[in-house]
Amino acid sequence: MKLFKAAQIRAWDAYTITHEPIASVDLMERAALACCHWIKESYPYQGKEFHVFCGLGNNGGDGLALARLLGEAQIPAVVYILQSGGQGTQDFQTNLSRLRTRNIEVQDIHSENVFPQIPANAVIIDALMGSGLNRPIEGLMANLVAWINKSKRPVIAIDLPSGMRADEHSSEDPTIRATHTLTLGTYKLALMMAENAPYFGEVLLLPIGLSQDFESATAMYISDLEVIKQWYKPRSSFANKGTYGHALIVAGAIGKMGACI
Repeated sequence: MKLFKAAQIRAWDAYTITHEPIASVDLMERAALACCHWIKESYPYQGKEFHVFCGLGNNGGDGLALARLLGEAQIPAVVYILQSGGQGTQDFQTNLSRLRTRNIEVQDIHSENVFPQIPANAVIIDALMGSGLNRPIEGLMANLVAWINKSKRPVIAIDLPSGMRADEHSSEDPTIRATHTLTLGTYKLALMMAENAPYFGEVLLLPIGLSQDFESATAMYISDLEVIKQWYKPRSSFANKGTYGHALIVAGAIGKMGACI
C-alpha cells in the first residue's frame, strides 16, 4: 500500500470528488458511516454515552455527522463545538443543520469556564482537528485537549488525534491521547512514527471509497496483506533446510553479531 503525505491525501479526496463524482458532503457522510459502523460492530458501546468534540473544520463536520448517526442508532450522544472564530466550513454547516433536526444536545465552548464535566460512562469522540494541522495547537484548543486528557476517559479520534500533524511527529506538542484512532481512507505518515505511539492508541483503517484510479508519486509503502500474498509461496510439509536454497548473511564485526545470529 502506498503511503502519501497530507497534501497528496487531500488531492486524492479532491480527485474522488471530481471523478466519481460525489459531493464533498456525501464523502463526509461516507466517512461518518464507516466510523458509526465500526462503533456498532466493534466497540462495547452499551451503557456508554458518546461526547463528541468538534472543531469548525471538516473533521468537525465528520463528528457532527457521526453524532447524528449515533443518535439514529439510539446510541446516546452529546455534541460540543469549540468556537474559535468564523462559521465553519460549508460541509460543517450542512451537517450542523442536519444535526439540529435531531434530538441531540449541542453545546458551544467559548471559554475554559464552560468546559464540560465528563461523566464516568462517557466515551469521547475527538473531531476537533483531524489531519489538516500544520503547526502546534495553542490557546483554547490546547487547553481543551489538556482537559480531555485529564479526564482519562476513552477517546476515539477521527482520522488523527487532534494536535498530531499528519507528516511528522508531534510528541512535544499538545495532543489528544486517544485509545483508538479511526483513520479514514489511508494511513497517515504520523501513524508510522514511534514518537506518536503514546497518542494514537490502536489504529483502525476505515475505507471510505477513495478512487482507485488516483495516481501520485511516492517512495513510501507499507506491506499489507495483498502485497504479502504476492510473495508468499506455500511450502511442502516434508521440505528440509536445503530444499528452497540457501541464504548468505554478511554482518557485523566481533561483539556486534547478536542481531544477525
